[in-house]
Amino acid sequence: MAEILVTLLTSVMANIISYRICKWLDGKNRQQQPEQNSSL
Repeated sequence: MAEILVTLLTSVMANIISYRICKWLDGKNRQQQPEQNSSL
């Protein structure tokens, strides 16, 4: 049971870290490039 919890916690933490890195990189890209208006 403990192994399952450790695996689940590791997976959740990896997901949160990757989300934060993507948001951080996206923020850096927006600062460097002017916003583009894209209409769908």
